[in-house]
Amino acid sequence: MNVNGTRARAVALCMLIGAAAPASALPLFVSVQAGFTFDSASSASAVERSVTGVGVADIGTASTFARADFGSLGVSTSGTATHGPQVSGATIVGRSEATFQDLLFIGGPEGMPVELTFTLQLDGTCVALPDAFHASCDASGSVALPGSGVAVSAGGAHFNSTTIAWVAGSAIGINGAMLAMGSAIDGSYEAAFADTLHFYVSSPTPGVEITSQSGHDYSLPIAAAVPEPPTILLLATGLLFVARRRMRTG
Repeated sequence: MNVNGTRARAVALCMLIGAAAPASALPLFVSVQAGFTFDSASSASAVERSVTGVGVADIGTASTFARADFGSLGVSTSGTATHGPQVSGATIVGRSEATFQDLLFIGGPEGMPVELTFTLQLDGTCVALPDAFHASCDASGSVALPGSGVAVSAGGAHFNSTTIAWVAGSAIGINGAMLAMGSAIDGSYEAAFADTLHFYVSSPTPGVEITSQSGHDYSLPIAAAVPEPPTILLLATGLLFVARRRMRTG
């Protein structure tokens, strides 16, 4: 099984979903598949779905989960299979998708040039055992913007951001998507990204206020602006060095 090809298809599909609205007119959408079991739902408020199912010839089992809310998406899928009949594809597959749509209002003097920074945070794990030939998993997230976008993929903790030029006194539509996929011929997989994709919007331009049609606050949490422990330690070490030098010169 070509893991790089699977990852490329996952990211490409995720960007496609982000660039186009879901079939439903409602802004939040989830879809889950585990083997031959499917479910989906759309809503104007937080929505989630989960299913379990079996694979080819009832060999292999999978579970999937998806949750969508404004600015926050989560997906997960896990499955296991033993060596079964000779088939052209995987014995068990799982797929989990979550999307949201919203409209941002950019406050300030109408027509004033502003900069908008869009940030994605993703934290999760993607594991396939015993190897990529017998099992694989992938996860990716994205937010599509007019003429631009930002995406994250793979496991671990990730931050990714992009800054675009815009004008105050206007609106901008955003489409967010999260996708996890897994499959197994003889082995197991787990993509654990439940409620781990978060989307933020900020502006380095003074006097800009950003609100949304949904009422969700997309601003970065205050904690994100606090220096990480290594940064604090480095700062403290520097201050201590300066203090000692002053004492010696004094």
